[in-house]
Amino acid sequence: MTVKEPIATLSPEEDADKVLQRYWNFGGITTLPVDPIFIARQMGIQVLETRLDSGVSGMLVKQHDAPPTIYLNEADSRVRQRFTCAHELGHWMKRSLMKDDWAFVDHRAQLSGRGTDPSERYSNAFAAALLMPASQVQALSGHARPESLARHFEVSGEAMRIRLDNLRSAGLG
Repeated sequence: MTVKEPIATLSPEEDADKVLQRYWNFGGITTLPVDPIFIARQMGIQVLETRLDSGVSGMLVKQHDAPPTIYLNEADSRVRQRFTCAHELGHWMKRSLMKDDWAFVDHRAQLSGRGTDPSERYSNAFAAALLMPASQVQALSGHARPESLARHFEVSGEAMRIRLDNLRSAGLG
């Protein structure tokens, strides 16, 4: 399996849009829900469900001479695994720009959502933009409640509320 060239710009919205266009564009249409596991595999990244330590939702591992691998906690719900996979893709997009850093491990733990670390903020924003593309959220948000939107995008209610708030703050929602 060949790992695809990075396309990151360090703008999570732009980077997620580029990934969607390259790996999740079916005849010019972004279908919902977005499948981050399919996208990761199209990018040459292995995705495995496994038992992880309590409080660890996932991790991205890249070792010398081996393809990158995203590990998802098998005990987590499907929506949590989807967000974790998208979050780890965000780490891959950001890390892939660092050509000299080819061995690393990133963990997605419960504290990742607090947004105190710039890399975690980028990865959370990337995951939100990948799973809940702004154009799709804008098109549907006037017709449905956040809980209904969350089910439509297959994300948690909290993730959808945060995405709606962030889009509104940016003047996009």
